Amino acid sequence: FREAFDDGTLESYFPLAEQFITQSEPSYCSISSLAMVLNALNYDPKRIWKGSWRWVSEEMLHCESKNLCGHSEEKVRQTGMSFGEFETLTRCHGVGIQGFRACHPASVSCGSEGYTKFYKTVEAISRNDKNNMFMIVNYSRKRLSQTGDGHFSPIAAFHKGEGYVLVLDVARFKYPPYWVKIEDMWDAMAVVDKATNEARGYFLIES
Repeated sequence: FREAFDDGTLESYFPLAEQFITQSEPSYCSISSLAMVLNALNYDPKRIWKGSWRWVSEEMLHCESKNLCGHSEEKVRQTGMSFGEFETLTRCHGVGIQGFRACHPASVSCGSEGYTKFYKTVEAISRNDKNNMFMIVNYSRKRLSQTGDGHFSPIAAFHKGEGYVLVLDVARFKYPPYWVKIEDMWDAMAVVDKATNEARGYFLIES
């Protein structure tokens, strides 16, 4: 942690840590991660949360219509969200988002460009002292020898010397924040989601 701080790759950590939340439902990791990042971005939901305050909560991020976002609150509660559904939900709220799918290095069509871009982006985001963009990863827990499978959480820091990223896991009842090798995270994102038959990946979310 101190080494990443000294190297300047801990810039994302502090605004995200201020907004660190625990997902309120076992399947709400996507919505909780988005709420956390939007609050770190000082995003204005243009709605009152409670009292006179504007604040982003998980409940505020549900789409009003299934026709609008292609999913319902009940669906998210039962099965969570896919990579594509998360991207659509974010756009529903007028937030800037870019999604990038990972691919397995062993794949003939993969090449090294995807991983190289991910590595450079993680470093750039971790050094961004303007705090106007953050990263959320969608990955398979199984690939990291964790319980469960598909999951979303923000990336808060990068240790370039050792090649680790810091995950602020919103399932805080299961795991504390942890460091994981960046290549292992790439492999975990490249695991195919059986529900969509597509790989997972990462998102850049900006104000």
